[in-house]
Amino acid sequence: KNIAWDTEKKAYYVTLYYGRNSNGKAIRKTKTVSNLKDAKKILKDHNRQIAAGTAIPPSPELFTQYAENFLQFKAISCSETTNYGYSNIFKNHLSPYFQDKRLSDISARDIQDYITFKVNSGLKVKTVKKHVNLLYSILENATKQRIIHDNPVKLVEKLRPEDSLKNFLNTEEASLLCQKVTDSQLEIPVKLALLLGLRRGEVLGLKWDHIDFASATVRIVNTRTEAGHDIIEKRPKTDSSIRVLRICDSLLSALKKHKKFQESVFERMGTRTNFVCTMDNGKPFD
Repeated sequence: KNIAWDTEKKAYYVTLYYGRNSNGKAIRKTKTVSNLKDAKKILKDHNRQIAAGTAIPPSPELFTQYAENFLQFKAISCSETTNYGYSNIFKNHLSPYFQDKRLSDISARDIQDYITFKVNSGLKVKTVKKHVNLLYSILENATKQRIIHDNPVKLVEKLRPEDSLKNFLNTEEASLLCQKVTDSQLEIPVKLALLLGLRRGEVLGLKWDHIDFASATVRIVNTRTEAGHDIIEKRPKTDSSIRVLRICDSLLSALKKHKKFQESVFERMGTRTNFVCTMDNGKPFD
């Protein structure tokens, strides 16, 4: 009872009943599986939940509606760059793919098909994993709010991004790089990254106030990045990223030389900035 076999599609349909709504209409949901054993297990688990009063009726709410509300709530506690990333993933990928799906109808198979579709469309596995992580957060929140019974992402095999080959400069290559960028607008950004191991956002967010020429040290306390067309300044992501570093003699000399050149540009252009890394026109790098 409540299990039907489809000869043409070679599949079992399991009909789950949740009682009746306020209008007296029966509330039911159908699940499709490939073998009778799984069909019987689904029905048995459902009947056990009905008896225990823990069964959750299917929600008519669309995935896109719920996800939009969830992202608005997340925006309260997340950084602008994180929110920008979430918004792009939802708007450009999740929403178009799941736009007609009800929240309670999304299955592990749907998510698996989404992954396959995106990878075959040319996206890297590492990128698609970010999509799945956001999808997990949305559906996990729906589970906690008892809108859906289980998070189907948990039933999908975890993605393992391909190992990327990491290349490092040897001493001769690093020396050659420093020679090539000397007296160019790339000299300071490249040397800060090469000799201090700074991240891109830390290089672009470095200000003269953070450099102590007397003690030959620099404080890494600020980053500069973009979210769409908006420039974002913020402290480093983790407390361990806030640090004081020793500046070697060659970099110290390059910084002093750059500061003098920058001052002459400011006087000529009539503009001024506190950022260390600026282009030849005195403006900060993008």
